[in-house]
Amino acid sequence: MRRLPFAMLLRREKDLTQEQMAAALGVTSAAVSKWETNAAIPDVAMLCPLARMLGITVDGLLDFRPALEQEEINVLLEDRRKLFEEKRLEEAGASCEALLREYPDDLRLKCAIAGLYILYLTASLEEAWMEEQTARAVALLEQSRESTDPGLAASARSMLMNLYVMQGELDKALAILDEEPEAKINAEMARANIPRCFCPSLIFVKSRSRRSPTWTKSIASHTSPQSAPESRPNRPV
Repeated sequence: MRRLPFAMLLRREKDLTQEQMAAALGVTSAAVSKWETNAAIPDVAMLCPLARMLGITVDGLLDFRPALEQEEINVLLEDRRKLFEEKRLEEAGASCEALLREYPDDLRLKCAIAGLYILYLTASLEEAWMEEQTARAVALLEQSRESTDPGLAASARSMLMNLYVMQGELDKALAILDEEPEAKINAEMARANIPRCFCPSLIFVKSRSRRSPTWTKSIASHTSPQSAPESRPNRPV
C-alpha cells in the first residue's frame, strides 16, 4: 500500500466508516485500521474486493507503476548518495540494488544508478570494490543503452564508452561510436581521441603482474590536435 493514509482518504470520500468497510469485507475494523496506517497489508484475496469498494483499480491501490518519473528517481537517489558520502558503502550499494529489484525494467533508473556507482567509484580504493562497482555499472549501462528513449540511450552509451576507455577496452568504446554515426557527439573526433585519452581525466589502469593485479590511479592528459600550437618555419629577418 502507499505509505500515506491513501485508503483512508478514499474510504472517507465514500462516506464509509472503518466498521462499515470491515463488515462489507468480512474483516475486523482493527484490520482496516492497520491497512490505513501501514501497520499491515491486506491479504492478496482481499485486494480486488477492497479496490472495488474504494472505486479504484488494484494497481492504483498498490500505487503500481512500471517505471519512476525522473523527479522521483532524483529524490530516491539523493538518499543513497548521502550514504556514499558518509562512506556507508555496503549499505549504499545494497539500497541501490534493492531499488533496482523493485523496478527491474526501469532503464532510466538503471542508468541513474550506474551514474551514481561511477561517481563514487573511488569512495574506496580497495581493488575488489572498484572492480565490482565498475562491472555493475557496465552491466546496467549495457541494458540502458537499449532504451527506445534517444536521450536516455545516448547518455548510457556516453557513460559506457567512458568506462570502456577507463578500462582500456578501446575496441568496445569504438564499437559504441559505430552504433550511432549521427550521434550528438562528434564521432570522428571522439574516435580520434579515444586512444590518446583526450581531455584530462581520472582513469584506472589495471596493471597485471604475476603475483596479483592492482589498481593504480593515473591522470592522463592529451592536447587536442586543434589546440596544439602549429610549427611554423622561421621567417627570414
